[in-house]
Amino acid sequence: MLHRLTALLILLFTFFYTYAQSGGVSGLILDGKSKLPLEGVTVATISGTLTTTTNERGKFYFRNTGNTINQLQITAIGYESKTISVSALEKDLYIITLAPRSIQLKEVTVSGNPADQYKPISQTDIELRGINHSQEVLRMVPGLFIGQHAGGGKAEQIFLRGFDLDHGTDIQITVDGMPVNMVSHAHGQGYADLHFLIPELINKVDFKKGTYYPEKGNFTTTGYVDFKTFNTLSQNVLKAEAGMFNTYRGLAMINLLGKKAIEKQQSAYIAGEYMHSQGYFDNPQDFNRFNVFGKYFGKISPNTNLSFSASRQGL
Repeated sequence: MLHRLTALLILLFTFFYTYAQSGGVSGLILDGKSKLPLEGVTVATISGTLTTTTNERGKFYFRNTGNTINQLQITAIGYESKTISVSALEKDLYIITLAPRSIQLKEVTVSGNPADQYKPISQTDIELRGINHSQEVLRMVPGLFIGQHAGGGKAEQIFLRGFDLDHGTDIQITVDGMPVNMVSHAHGQGYADLHFLIPELINKVDFKKGTYYPEKGNFTTTGYVDFKTFNTLSQNVLKAEAGMFNTYRGLAMINLLGKKAIEKQQSAYIAGEYMHSQGYFDNPQDFNRFNVFGKYFGKISPNTNLSFSASRQGL
């Protein structure tokens, strides 16, 4: 067995030597302690014009270089760097060993603006998520989770930083300044259902987490979320969608005022949404929802704006 291994090594070294004599430079790189091949070691000429890495067998090879290579620089993470001459490589039968060394990491300091965690959620963020109803926008608030446990006709369960908020008992949710939390509801105080809000109308979402913010109201035990709808529509929109479980959705968003009103910084639009789904339950859910939302926005003076909105939901 020993004779066979010796013969194999001689053939291997002869192969390397033949390549080197034909105008190429090759070698085998081993771990200095274990004597095992090292993969991914960077081998480069001193001039830096030629660079390669070792394969899974620890081998490297520069093809058809003539006599232009005199020295090689060898580097690998976790090992001492080494610079050798091609003549020395030939004397050692093209075997290079690298001595392991410990790596001392420098101290890394990570800093940031405390306000960065409260950057508003933009319309672009919402579009990239492919959101079908406004409750899902809450998932984009860092640290806030929602869970649907009774089909699409009920407000989701809300958790913020692991704290159970029921259906909105301890978080203030508003749309254009209008409170969504219902203070008197059969399910409990603070019931917050956002299904009446059409997701395509959301311009941005402001939020903050933490204990009480007096200016936001009594429900801000853990934080608040403010939805802002568009004041104007850039274009009219008609949309039809279909999905699994006999799910269908239609949307229309239409401007009501013409160009003259827009030039006077006035706008008005109406939007309607219809959704139907049988659901993925054993018994068909047969869920239907219809939303209508209208909004007027006008500039009365350089420092005064007038905004009026109304919505209606039907099931």
